[in-house]
Amino acid sequence: MTRYFNQYAINWDHQRFIHNWTSWQSYIIRHDNQAVGIVCLSFFPEHVYINDLQIKSKFQGQGIGSWAMSQVEALALERAVNKIRLRVYHANPAKKWYLDLGFSVAVTEKQTSGMEKLLTNG
Repeated sequence: MTRYFNQYAINWDHQRFIHNWTSWQSYIIRHDNQAVGIVCLSFFPEHVYINDLQIKSKFQGQGIGSWAMSQVEALALERAVNKIRLRVYHANPAKKWYLDLGFSVAVTEKQTSGMEKLLTNG
């Protein structure tokens, strides 16, 4: 994330991060009993919002992120929510990955795209 903060001249706000962090539901992503990533979620009546999804670079491309997304989808459906939303920087290569996973761009802003995916139960 530091790369995007630097690229877009965004100042890090530690207090805001701490405030947000305490309201998120965060899950450590493990592979072979090793922490390899994290996903942080907020649950709303109409959607689940992915605040953060990070996989350590040496574990990317192994299907771990796709597995994590399937778990997010399962959590959403357990709560009878059929929409997942997130925001991604335009320069982030993960944007293509989200599109490949079935997300669509719902909102385009100066630095980011708001994306969403509609879920079906089955």
